[in-house]
Amino acid sequence: MKKLHIINLGKMGGVERLFLQYINDTHDGSNQVICVSSEVGEEIRQQMPNQQVTFANRLFNSLPLRCPQFLRKYLLQRKIERANADVIIVWDLIPGLAAKPKRGKLVYYDHGCSWRYAKNHKTLRFFAMLDGVISASHASKRVMELRFNLPCPNPVVINRIKTPAGIGEAPKSLAQPIRIGTASRLVSLKGISVSLLMMQELLRRGHDVYLEIAGKGPDRAAFEALAAKLQLGERVVFSGFQDNVADFFNRTQIYMSTPITEPFGLSCMESLYFGVPVIFRWSTASRKQ
Repeated sequence: MKKLHIINLGKMGGVERLFLQYINDTHDGSNQVICVSSEVGEEIRQQMPNQQVTFANRLFNSLPLRCPQFLRKYLLQRKIERANADVIIVWDLIPGLAAKPKRGKLVYYDHGCSWRYAKNHKTLRFFAMLDGVISASHASKRVMELRFNLPCPNPVVINRIKTPAGIGEAPKSLAQPIRIGTASRLVSLKGISVSLLMMQELLRRGHDVYLEIAGKGPDRAAFEALAAKLQLGERVVFSGFQDNVADFFNRTQIYMSTPITEPFGLSCMESLYFGVPVIFRWSTASRKQ
């Protein structure tokens, strides 16, 4: 069965990690990819070096020359029809489509973005085209049913990650200083400032603690400025994107998860695989869990 994936691969996140896991688990050449971002993030490209990617908005795939805005939905439509796929999977975004594809079932995978979509003509038109929806949580499923009056089946498939490689076998114990870690894209919605304020309070109370913040993003400079303002000094390090997550979790003793929009994301599951306890926000209705 030929599958066409429409996804934003500009940066690494939870959706992209699940996508990469799926792509790398299938080796029959049945997957085609249309990327709606202008480039593929380097950390993503490294994990799918042999996967050909078609760019939705490029006039020529090998050149960064973009199609005029008003023509992009027609160009995307043409590329979808040319793929001639049996299933078209749209990953957590609303693409601009000129019409419903003539061939193949159109399926939308929701990983939480449906909570933020404007309820406008473009959104409602897209949902009306769908042959199926996959939700990452029962909360996500219910929100879409109430907001968009879905015309199709909407099963729930909970988040899943494979058992990571490199899990240390040595017993975990608290050392001095206590190493606290957090890993996410460095944007305000991920609540990095909460971890920094936590560090300020722990140090004020005399605790010997150290915080490592892994990941990259546009707000890194702002978080570094906040760390300096709080006078955290060498007690906080921004270690950037981690190619080897095993090294990060094996040196972490407590994991902090502070995103505003998710209480227990993929990184929390990964942390538990490595035997690292997790501090996370509690919510009774999360769009991702």
